[in-house]
This record gives sequence, C-alpha cells and structure tokens, in this order.
Amino acid sequence: VTGAMGVSGQNRTDCRLGWKHREGGFTLIEVMVATAIMGIIAMIAVPSYVQWHTRYQLREATTEINSQLNLARMAAMNRNLAVRSTLALTAGKVTMTTTNTTGTVVVLPPVTFPASVTDVRDAATLDTDPAPPPVIIQFTSLGLQGTGSSPLPVRVKNNNGLTYSVAVTGGGKVSWCVKVTCP
Repeated sequence: VTGAMGVSGQNRTDCRLGWKHREGGFTLIEVMVATAIMGIIAMIAVPSYVQWHTRYQLREATTEINSQLNLARMAAMNRNLAVRSTLALTAGKVTMTTTNTTGTVVVLPPVTFPASVTDVRDAATLDTDPAPPPVIIQFTSLGLQGTGSSPLPVRVKNNNGLTYSVAVTGGGKVSWCVKVTCP
C-alpha cells in the first residue's frame, strides 16, 4: 500500500528529524521515573500508616473495654448478681475476664486485646512498676460500682506510649477519653 506521493506507509516519517512514528508503550526511563516516585510516596506514607494503625488499635481496645464494662454492669443487674471484671497483663498481652465476685461463674467470654496494646493500669499504679497488679472493677446487682474496685480511671497504653483512659462513676456509668485522666 502506498500513501501520498508514492511513499509506502511503513517508511513514512512523522517529524523533521526522520524518526519513525512510535506505536505505543513506555521507555525504560519513564518506567524508572514512575517507580522512583511511587517509592518516595511509599516511604512517606508507610510510617504515618503504621502510627495511625497503632492509635486505631488503642482506640478499639479502649472502646472494647468500655463496652465490656457496660455489658458487665447490665449482666449484674439482669442476673441480680455482683460482677467483677479483671483487666490483667498476662504473658505480654492485655486480657479481660468477667466473672461473679468469687470467680466461679464466667459472666462474659474473656477478651484478649491486640499485641500493640501493651499495658493496663489503675490510677494508683505508677508507670515505673514493671509488673502492674490486675485492675479490678466490680458492679453490684444494682449496677453501681462495687467496693473493692481498683482506683479509677483505668489507663490503657499502646506500644508507642500513647495512653487512653476508661472511667467508671460511683453510679456505674462507664466512659472513656483520649487523655490519661478522664474529666
């Protein structure tokens, strides 16, 4: 097939330097530049994502503690039974168990929190204490905070040192906040 002026289409040139028309695709330089840009973006984004994820896991753990304490309070009122929730650091993981006050009847299934949640303490335990005692929160059959509860608020810490807290009022109301102490 010949084009205008008898020149075949395969040998036709598109620019004045005599280069043939490029059919498509990317050059090696273009691919390398795009890869370098993606690498720079990843180097900037990954640390922020990791930090956000640990904050997210701490928030989830704190809200889960809040929910479990509310469930414990409701179970105490529904069963007309005093209930004890225990938060403990066991084998490097924070766990929560809810039983009757003698520990013979499991009221709620135990909960184990993510590994990024590294510590749980009551208000009286110093941060320098390497082995904090378990945090105990009791509810009476009327849903009130029972005697024998640990000093509140409960401080929950992640592996970055960020601390949130959960508080229980004398009337049994449970709340959490993103500070070391709740107002």
